[in-house]
Amino acid sequence: MAAAKAQGRLTGRPKVMDDQSRETVLTLLRDTQLPVKQIAKQAGVSVATLYKEFPGGRGALQDSSASL
Repeated sequence: MAAAKAQGRLTGRPKVMDDQSRETVLTLLRDTQLPVKQIAKQAGVSVATLYKEFPGGRGALQDSSASL
């Protein structure tokens, strides 16, 4: 693996969500009342992936924005 890394090759499983899709999902979670299942479908990922990327889901996002 060290030789591959030295040559600039990436190893491991590729990420499902890139930065742009994360921002889109974040906006949908904060600003809409769409169900998480529907947001996941629009993003092309599973509901489990959304909760992995955004632990606590919509509730955690609302709690963190209220404290800002």
